[in-house]
Amino acid sequence: MKPGKIFLFVISIMLLLFAISYFFPKEGIPLTKKKSLLFFDYNQLFTLHKHQTLSDTILKLIKETEKITNYAKETTNKTKDSVSTKELTNSKILKKKIFPLEFKSQEDRKKLFTFFKKISHRNKLLRILHYADSQIEGDKITAFIRYQLQKKFGGNGAGLIPPVNFVNNFSIKQENSDNWTRYSIMENSKYNFTHKKYSFLASFSRFKSYNDSDTTVQTAWLKFSKSPIAYSNTKYFNNFRLFYGNNKKSVVIQLFGDNQLIDFASLQPIDFGIYHCTLPNNLNEVTIKLIGADSPDIYAVAFDNNYGVAIDNIPIRGSSGTFFTKLDYNHLKKSYSALNIGLIIMEFGGNVLPYIKDSAACEQYGRYYFSQIRRLQKLTSNVPIIVIGVADMCIKEKTEFVSYPLIEKLQTEIKKAAFDAGAGFWDMYKAMGGKNSIAAWVNANPPLAAPDYTHFTSKGANVIANMFYNAIINEYNTYKNTDKK
Repeated sequence: MKPGKIFLFVISIMLLLFAISYFFPKEGIPLTKKKSLLFFDYNQLFTLHKHQTLSDTILKLIKETEKITNYAKETTNKTKDSVSTKELTNSKILKKKIFPLEFKSQEDRKKLFTFFKKISHRNKLLRILHYADSQIEGDKITAFIRYQLQKKFGGNGAGLIPPVNFVNNFSIKQENSDNWTRYSIMENSKYNFTHKKYSFLASFSRFKSYNDSDTTVQTAWLKFSKSPIAYSNTKYFNNFRLFYGNNKKSVVIQLFGDNQLIDFASLQPIDFGIYHCTLPNNLNEVTIKLIGADSPDIYAVAFDNNYGVAIDNIPIRGSSGTFFTKLDYNHLKKSYSALNIGLIIMEFGGNVLPYIKDSAACEQYGRYYFSQIRRLQKLTSNVPIIVIGVADMCIKEKTEFVSYPLIEKLQTEIKKAAFDAGAGFWDMYKAMGGKNSIAAWVNANPPLAAPDYTHFTSKGANVIANMFYNAIINEYNTYKNTDKK
């Protein structure tokens, strides 16, 4: 075919497509109740889409966060504690650059003061439980908050760790023998047992199943070692605990540090128990061997110091955060009472957003969320709670990514649930930049959010964590000023 005819053919095809796009209904042609046939809008051919950009505040926070994380990874800590009393920023500068925590009343704000009072006294270990969905898997977000708080208030170690993990943890390396099975409250209906004693991580692991009639003694092992990419504060700890229960027979436990036997004991049948051992300083690797004809439910291991603050990363993949009322109340209360909890952080909502169809569904989820907060308050004798709202999430409409249409309504209902329960609230959606802001995070260089327009990258998680930490410290500065009066 001659070049002239090829050119005319191409032009005629383009004109035909233009004509179709001009007359094609903008709302599409319905095929079913849920599906429609769409065609690009001719206006999109002549309109340049304005992508949202990162604010100057976030750009400055990116640089600040990078400096902190680089320092945290490079610093060699050979002391028992990483406490530093030096402020990174003074309170006046901090107030100008933070997106603050919100409270319904000053009385609710003062509930957080009880946490600050406890955390300021470094003579015992105080825990912060960070519950969320897959947004924090692998210790994302939590690791940065942990580093900053432990640097300021003391403490070391990665905190509570599930015995078997299906996601690589940033702060500690894990290995295990092949005979372990992990059970989660999220899959409770699949199991052949009826109890709901999942403890504080909402999961547990066993090396023998409940219906295993084999009485042969088995050996199982769990290995934990320092992560080369972890912050320095997590690499030094001497307070080891293993939380277990629900075993019908005694089980021998052997604890090894750098391949040397440190301790051995017998885990007696109990509903909920704790094995504790003080570790030598500067171990690179800890191995636990369990030997028995029956397996306990292993809820968690903990690597901490004896004082300071511990911040626990507790991701529940696929969860909407409505599982707390499904857990065995008495067992969970017994578990929590062993932890000395100072603060609980709840970060859920992202998993329900794609399935919410109207405002009524948002309001119903808000009521569910309220009931979860109230259950935690009852279980922990009103430990203060901070609710983190959902991050911006986008779906693709034709050629553009836009925020889910009901995200702001959902955020409003989550905030209402927090306020009605007397909890604090941090609006991650607005802190990111609001509507369609995650597109700017995805397109940042380097990217701060993943191409799924839902999850943060490691760098993005650190930026969000830094924003949240600054909000916490802003409240702490308010507490200090109030305490002086």
